[in-house]
Amino acid sequence: LVTWRTSDGGQTWQRGLFFSPDMLDFRPIAMQFVDDAKGWFLLVEQVGMSGFTFESLVRTLDGGESWMSVYPLSDGCVSGGMIFVDEQEGWIGDDCRGLSNTLDGIPVQDFLNGKATPSLNRTTDGGNTWSSFPVPAPAVFPLNFTSLDIDPNTWVYCGIKQMHQISQKTFLLQWSCNTAHSITVVEASYAYLTNDGGQTWHSWLSTGNETFTNPDTGWRLFATVEDQPSLLQQTTNGGLTWRTIKEIAWQTALFNFVNEQVGWANVSNNMNSALVHTVDGGKTWIEIKPVIVP
Repeated sequence: LVTWRTSDGGQTWQRGLFFSPDMLDFRPIAMQFVDDAKGWFLLVEQVGMSGFTFESLVRTLDGGESWMSVYPLSDGCVSGGMIFVDEQEGWIGDDCRGLSNTLDGIPVQDFLNGKATPSLNRTTDGGNTWSSFPVPAPAVFPLNFTSLDIDPNTWVYCGIKQMHQISQKTFLLQWSCNTAHSITVVEASYAYLTNDGGQTWHSWLSTGNETFTNPDTGWRLFATVEDQPSLLQQTTNGGLTWRTIKEIAWQTALFNFVNEQVGWANVSNNMNSALVHTVDGGKTWIEIKPVIVP
């Protein structure tokens, strides 16, 4: 396994040294650099019995020319992402729902009483040691969890699916929960945002497609009722409130904005999909039809 580095915008690449060549189920999870020299690479080495996942975290101090192992991260869970805010402080979020034989859940009533919270792994020494950091419990719950029809013996299982860095101190994590031991499995997804490097957080029921260009401004596609138009929404206060820009026929959307006006989205409706582009913050969109140039 090798990594490559460019210093001219991708025109040319320099090859790094080999490291950890004995991986059976290699899969990259995240790579991040805090400057030209210092970076980390989080990866899956092997998937064992009952979904137990062996992961490794490696670090470079010379721009990827060489790598060293700093922490094995072999708790068996799958990491949803990695974020370093500087060369000492970093965060990794886990999802343990794939561990079929050791999975711990929580009764649904305890979940609704705020006894289930996202838990992050935090380091303050560059990844050499890690400790658990609980994030506040959500304050709002979807109707399918608060319904009186839910069996009180139902158990809830949660995990961190994704982490996205917006700026040095601002990042977003997606926390997902689902029930088990019930006739109908229901799910809830939350977005958690911090703009002070993880010291304080606020959350909201997530659509799973939120994207931000800065700590305040973001977009999402909010699906209402099946076969009804979806709502394209924007926030200007870091997800605390959302306003509808327009109704739209998309059923799914993956957004990428480069500033508050210009962005792209990969959208779908039934069996059709398209790449669309906006230059007015999402008020209007134009379909782009890519052409393969030989």
